[in-house]
Parts: sequence; C-alpha cells; structure tokens
Amino acid sequence: MLNKKKLRNLIIGDYQAQFGQGLVLGSAFGIGKNAEAVSTTRRATLGFMPYTSAYEAGYLRGAATSYAISKSVTIHGFYSLRWRDGNLQADSSDAWRVSSLSTTGLHRTQNERSNQNTIQEMNTGGVISFKHQRLDAGLTLHHTQFSVPLQRSATLYNQFYFQGDANTNSSLYINYAYRNVSVFSEAAYTFNHGAAAIAGSAVSLTSALDVAVLYRNYSRNYITFYSNAISENSTPQNERALYWGWKYAFSKKYWASGYFDWFRFNWLRYRSYSPSEGTEWLLRLNYKPTRHVSFFAQLREETKIRNQASETNLYLTAPGTKRNYWLNADYQATSSLSLRTRAQFSTFQFSGRSTRGLALIQDITFQHKRLTINSRYALFDTDDYDNRLYVFEKDAWLAFSFPAYYGVGVRSYVLVQYQVSPSLMLWMRWARTYSNTETLGSGSEMIDGNTKNDLKFQARFRL
Repeated sequence: MLNKKKLRNLIIGDYQAQFGQGLVLGSAFGIGKNAEAVSTTRRATLGFMPYTSAYEAGYLRGAATSYAISKSVTIHGFYSLRWRDGNLQADSSDAWRVSSLSTTGLHRTQNERSNQNTIQEMNTGGVISFKHQRLDAGLTLHHTQFSVPLQRSATLYNQFYFQGDANTNSSLYINYAYRNVSVFSEAAYTFNHGAAAIAGSAVSLTSALDVAVLYRNYSRNYITFYSNAISENSTPQNERALYWGWKYAFSKKYWASGYFDWFRFNWLRYRSYSPSEGTEWLLRLNYKPTRHVSFFAQLREETKIRNQASETNLYLTAPGTKRNYWLNADYQATSSLSLRTRAQFSTFQFSGRSTRGLALIQDITFQHKRLTINSRYALFDTDDYDNRLYVFEKDAWLAFSFPAYYGVGVRSYVLVQYQVSPSLMLWMRWARTYSNTETLGSGSEMIDGNTKNDLKFQARFRL
C-alpha cells in the first residue's frame, strides 16, 4: 500500500529496507566497485520495498510501515520474525548454540536438512527521516534477536565477529545536494562494540567530467547483518579506505571511467594473518560508433596480503597481485538477433610464482514476438582457482547466476522465455559444464565425473 494520505507505505510479508548509505539497513544486493565509478558510490534512501529476490538470507518477514507526521518528517517502523538455517550444536554444558548460518536455502543432503529452520531471528527497528529541499537526514535504530546464541568456532581472524544472541545498531545519516554537487554520509554504532563511518561526495566538474571521493572507516568490532555499504570485505568491518572514482566523456562515441581504492585492515583477515593494506584500481575505455554496436576494454588490478606456506610456527605473509583484462563487443545483427563476444584474461602473482587464466565467450540473443532465446558458449583455461573468472549468466525470473570458470573446460547454456498470455510467462534453462577434472564442484555439491547438467523450469502467473 502506497501514499494513502499520511500513510506513505505499508508492507505485510517479505520486504527489505534501504536507509542512508546502508551501514545498518541496506538492500540485499548493493552494487559495489565497478566501471560506473561515480554513480555507484552513493546509496539512495529508498525506504521499505517488497522483497522479490531468490536470495534466501537477505530479507525481512513481517510488517513495515512509513507514516508522515509532517511534510518534512516521516516515521518508519518494522517488525520481522522468521526461521533461519544454521548449524545447531551442543556445547560442553549441553547448552544449544549455532556455529554458523546458512544462506543457500538448499535442503538436499542430510546435513542441509538437519540445519533447516534451527534458529529463529527477530528484527525490530525504526527510522526518523527528515527531508527539506536539498537536505535528507535520518536517525536509525535496529535490533536483532536470535532464539539460540551464535558462537562461531574460534580462529585467529574471527575474534571480533558476532557472538551471542542479540545485537543493536544505531546510525545517523546526512545527505545534501546542491546543483552539481552531492554530499552523503552515515555514522553507525554497535552497542557495546564498535563504530563505522562513511562519507563522500560526487561532483560534476564539467559537462564531460564527473568525480567521486569516498572515505570509509569500519572498526574491527562493528557488527551488522543487513548492510550493503561499500566495502572491500564481505561486510563493513575491520577496514579503513579512501576511494577516488571518475568518468570522462571525450565525445558521444568515446568515454572512459575508472577508480583507485586504497584500503587498510588493522586486524587479521581470512588467509591473511597480519594487519595489512592493499590497493585496487580499474580503467575502462568505451567506444560506441553506432546505436547497434559498442566496444569496451577494461583492466583491473588488485593487490592484497596473503599467508605464505611456512614450515615454522610463524605466519609469513606476502603481497598477491591479481590482474583482470576484458575485451568486449556488442552488436545487433538484425532487429531480432544480437550478439556479444568477450575475451577475459587474468594473471596472479604471489611469492615469486605467476599463473594465468583465459575465457572466450560468445553470447547470442534471439527475439521474435513473444519468444526470447539467450544462449552462450564459453571456453576457459585457468592454471588454478586464484585465476577463476566470474562471468554473469542470464537466468529465469528473479534467479541469479554468476559462476566461476576455473580449470579447463566448456560452459554453455540456453535460456528460453515465452509469453504465453499477458498473465502467463514460462522459462526453461539448460546449462552444461564440461571440465578436464575427475570431479566437479565442492562440498555437498561435488559430483563424480567431468560433466554437469542443470535443468530449470519456471512459470509465472499474474492474477
């Protein structure tokens, strides 16, 4: 329900929340660092939105509402209660605890079924937002309560991860826009733990040049479960960084973009058992000679510290450098047929050793009236998992496919979409992976043999 007098929004069911820069409440899929180096640095305050994704762990379930008490001030409140999958165990005193939470939503094996709906999660909170002309600000409070304590298996790097059954966050966000300048910020605090802050600005210096600067500082004991703030880590924790992004249009046919990100980790990380720092930069050149033809070339480099193999009890680290190269061409052959050709290369240098990876990809899309067919044929050859190449694949409605190509093999898929009627849509997807290995996958998804086939059917009926 939207905009019924002072009731601006009411959702009952599954939903997500996006306020401020996403330090406390962010939607499930936040866009991180990429070739759109300026526009993606700032998060928009979207409020509550219905949840329609296939991701099993990024939503709230219950009720959320937004009520305007004046033209400038709106109060937002939400309540969520749902079951989560987790690895339930008994400790030395026979008390129950969960060592980890599962986010796949799959219940195929005995272990996956035993982890199903083992812990109940309650989320409550509220936001007071203020909007007046160019100013957008708000105060956020969010509390999470688990029915069973979460106690992870202790390691050197996870000593400041969440432990317990309750967590409370608060934050203040302030955004301001004036002409061609946008300033945005948010500061957050986890009660009895750590703090986090992010601040940045996006500026159009000329009609051709846009620039963004972003600073972020996340303490090692800042804890959040529903964040999508920009971060080098998977969550905004244990990080201090400075980001600079830009985009320049030479003409309507030529433009370039890129960024440089310096980051430091004051505490240990997974596979990096010492405080460290690193850099990441990207450069992309675009050329669009006609409406139906476009090209781009992209180079990305990232350097981080990683543990070295050691025969002693000491942990030794060294920098590892990963480089990715992309060449891409999109062209529309006819009104019904479009093609995309891409070559991706990678190198990884670590401890005096260099490895490489390669993927050659051809996409074909055919559209005719109510029928759409998307297909791909890809060849890949990588020396090891450090050179894995991630390539986005089209999938059925609301599904998400972003596999890593590694080893030596072939990846192909066909996705057929057909509009039966205005209310009925059908999807069928077949994907096949062939590799030179004796097994494919890992863990519970490992299969014997060098070929894996996936078949998917989906139907959507609108009332």
